Amino acid sequence: CSHPVWVWAGWIGKDRSIRNREIRIGQWNCCVGSSECFGMASALLQREVTERQKDASANRFTRHEVKNGLLAAMGLLESTREVLELETSDQSQHETETEAEKSAGIKISPCTYTAQSMKLRSDLGDLIAEQDYTLSQILDTVLAEAMARDVVHGIYQPDRQRVNVREVLESGNNTDSNSSPKTVTYHRFPIRSTPDPFPILVIDQQLVRYIHRNAISNAVKFGKQNGEVTTNVSYDYIRGELLIEVINLPGDDHDELVSLNEKEMSEVFLPQTMLEVHQKRHSEEQVGRSSDGDGAWIMQKCANVLGGSCSIGFEPQQTTFSFHCPCGIYEPKVTPGGVDKEIKVMFRLPETTWGVAIDDSDVQRRLLSRFLLLAGVRMKRKIVLGQNAEEIEGFVNTVVGLIEANLDDKFLIIVDENLNVMEGVAHKGTVSGTRLIKQIRERLSEEDEERTLMLVRSANDSKED
Repeated sequence: CSHPVWVWAGWIGKDRSIRNREIRIGQWNCCVGSSECFGMASALLQREVTERQKDASANRFTRHEVKNGLLAAMGLLESTREVLELETSDQSQHETETEAEKSAGIKISPCTYTAQSMKLRSDLGDLIAEQDYTLSQILDTVLAEAMARDVVHGIYQPDRQRVNVREVLESGNNTDSNSSPKTVTYHRFPIRSTPDPFPILVIDQQLVRYIHRNAISNAVKFGKQNGEVTTNVSYDYIRGELLIEVINLPGDDHDELVSLNEKEMSEVFLPQTMLEVHQKRHSEEQVGRSSDGDGAWIMQKCANVLGGSCSIGFEPQQTTFSFHCPCGIYEPKVTPGGVDKEIKVMFRLPETTWGVAIDDSDVQRRLLSRFLLLAGVRMKRKIVLGQNAEEIEGFVNTVVGLIEANLDDKFLIIVDENLNVMEGVAHKGTVSGTRLIKQIRERLSEEDEERTLMLVRSANDSKED
């Protein structure tokens, strides 16, 4: 008998609410009756639900713990770089003063900055740059993989923003995670754009970067070893369409690929599919590792999210991967005075602004401290609390006392929603940031409250929140 089997499953809407949806799991030919068919469908559904739950958990971990840890490390590197630049500036000033003293005939002591110390500082600067670059690459990778899982499960919503597509493509040209900015051979990955200058588009840059980086990676992996990989990007004003082509020189066994017909080439973008030639080469080069053959399929799904598609063509002299999608040109909103409202300008808080923040996470405190400094809060007016129970439980008194003691100043207050109070390794309880702000407002006069901007934030990304 042949039984089409339908079951009910939950899905997440745009507002992240759980809704019911009827899904056809499949159809089997069997002779044991519909109950057995339904059992097979239920097992398949349970496996799918379990996989989605695992992916959702992995995405939350990636976006929270991994991302924040990398950002904190990058912040420390930035602080180290600033200290190094300050020392170099001091050294330059010292040498200038020394030359002036020599000119004036003043006897001076030997210069303490030797050539060796200068070389050490230069080497340290290079190491910091390489570490910062490596962390940035890791961050891009983990966020891209988290996005790809959402795309696969059909819950990713494209974020269309003002994007310089050429810059996005250039940032994704290095596919070797072991390469530093100095060792990347950019001439191997030329980018040609039409028209030139290329227009600013409105598109989801994460999806574009993901598709392009994977296309470059495949070209390097399966094309001519150390061969040139060219990216052609063009925009059709009439059709309102973006086209990106990644072209590589023929690799091993390319003649077999040229003989494929159009239908066979389109099957590259099916799930768990890899061309036999590529599968053989992949198996030989990736000893001890395996590929599920879903890469091209995910790229196609990313393109579909943008309303576009991917294709591939094997020609005698080259392999061409193509991605196209509809998108508009960014049109700035101009005021009567001729100023673009959406131009990003350098913004800094007034010098008399205090920055007060509280978070129970050491990583988050470092990020908040860095943010306040970048926003323009002076070091002596920056207060970041939450290291222990005393700072959390006394936060209201600290803030109220600070506001009442500085009547001419303004205050930016950032409070984490879930503050875990710890005594050693024991969890004493959780304090609500919203409740703390409510208590602060109740104790302030109307005039004092008008001098404050209080924000509640949460780094959590869970179903319960």
